[in-house]
Amino acid sequence: MAAISSNAYKGNEQKVGVEFFDQIDNTVNDVVTRNGWAQLQVAQLSEAELEQTIQMQELENDEH
Repeated sequence: MAAISSNAYKGNEQKVGVEFFDQIDNTVNDVVTRNGWAQLQVAQLSEAELEQTIQMQELENDEH
């Protein structure tokens, strides 16, 4: 009986370990995804600001 409970404990311990690492992996993936999304938003904002600056320069050049 002791061998059965010991094996069951080891099996459960391995399952918990796998679930723990899966959770860490999911957390890291979420952070990477959010970071990538934030960088994309910043790039889009920068692109919009650049376009706005170019348009303002064109307007100033047209006035002269």
